[in-house]
Amino acid sequence: DTAGPNNVVDAFLVTGYGRDRPGIYAQFSRAASAIRADIEAARLAKLGSDFTITALVSVAKKHNNNNNNNNNNNKTKKALQDALDAHIDRFTCDVREVPPETRRNEAHARSRGYKKLIIRATNFPGITSRVTETLAKCGLNIEALRMDTKMSPFNNNTTTTSSTRNGDDEMYFCEATVRLIDGAFREDTFKKEVEKLEDELSCDVDVEDVSDVE
Repeated sequence: DTAGPNNVVDAFLVTGYGRDRPGIYAQFSRAASAIRADIEAARLAKLGSDFTITALVSVAKKHNNNNNNNNNNNKTKKALQDALDAHIDRFTCDVREVPPETRRNEAHARSRGYKKLIIRATNFPGITSRVTETLAKCGLNIEALRMDTKMSPFNNNTTTTSSTRNGDDEMYFCEATVRLIDGAFREDTFKKEVEKLEDELSCDVDVEDVSDVE
């Protein structure tokens, strides 16, 4: 039965952070399973000594017995929060309800085109701002973005100096998956702005058309 009420879900956005250690996501998955929740999508990242989780979690309404939607949502949200708190020690999780209309809009948005950009450059303060401003100017909505910096392999100086702290010897890497916004994106404008970005930052920008967020 794909059309009945049993397939209606309550959806929640969960964000979590804490000191990195083995097994955190396994505990996260166990917490979701404890209340028969489904992890629809997740982003995991280690940032410094911390580990972060952002996940879209849904619970089918057929698993709830309360017919009052508001009470039902509140009870499900509390059950999810309690399960996370119980299964993951020394880790802070926040649960926020995702309205049904947001999920409907997201489903519609996924039918549109996507692009993936990979940018490699010498790092400097403000480079991510410059990149994201270009994406917004071109009518592109960021779906996922991953960026990192590391020491240049051509830098033989192993000591930390003021120049390395300022990014003079750091390499910048950014991978962004973006959605084309209806009525705002123009391919010719996008190509010109990418060329301008490459000239200004002396960087390489690889662009690939993708059918969906990876």
